[in-house]
Amino acid sequence: AKQGTTPLVIPNINAATYTIPVSATTVLKIDSLKDATCKNDTLTRKITITVNAKPTVKLGNDTTICAGSKSLDAGAGGAKYEWNGLVANNTRTFSASSTGKYTVKVTGSNGCVGVDTINITINSSPVIALGNDTTLCGGSKLLDAGLGGTTYEWNGVLANNTRTFSASSTGKYTVKVTGSNGCVGVDTINVTVNSSPIIALGNDTTLCGGSKILNAGTQTSYIWNETAANNKSTFTASATGQYRVEVTDAKGCKGRDTINITVNS
Repeated sequence: AKQGTTPLVIPNINAATYTIPVSATTVLKIDSLKDATCKNDTLTRKITITVNAKPTVKLGNDTTICAGSKSLDAGAGGAKYEWNGLVANNTRTFSASSTGKYTVKVTGSNGCVGVDTINITINSSPVIALGNDTTLCGGSKLLDAGLGGTTYEWNGVLANNTRTFSASSTGKYTVKVTGSNGCVGVDTINVTVNSSPIIALGNDTTLCGGSKILNAGTQTSYIWNETAANNKSTFTASATGQYRVEVTDAKGCKGRDTINITVNS
């Protein structure tokens, strides 16, 4: 027999099935047969063997991602796709949303099959909850990025590598947390720090009779000596005692002050 132009000799042939390797569409011609009884029988046969190409499937290298999912693409040219043994998954692409092995079997229009497998690892990212945007009346707010971080980065500054951060002025605070698996979590909070009203009733005072008018300034509301009915900016102190005022400004912030008045007769 000849494969192309290269003779293929099979000596001492017996009745059996023989396999002849081919890698492309080939015409095989059997020129002659010899055995012990037929010294030189000549038999000519031509056999055409057609080799169809398998679909080329390349899902890529095994992959590790941080949360989310990875879209796997088995490529064009398939008549039928089967992901992880499910005929119902007859789509070119597949979303890998959990850790595991993903195998696709692609059948071409010629009936040939290509197969590929990829391992996907999905690591979780750090979960950060700085809370809702916050408004303060003076002071500061302690922000906590939570446990589980290997490194912490507040407002883009690597030196701020602490779980907590004190927000003492108005602004946006962003933390980037990297876990031991290399995955990153980010959260942002807006903190508004309003100043509290400054009340100055003055120094403790001693009078010889009469009274003293106390002035808490211009605010939204006033409470003198814990009495809501005393909602005025001024109060007349006509007797010995302690006088207390609590004021609220337009932003809802409160201020307080106290003065001791002594009225001698």
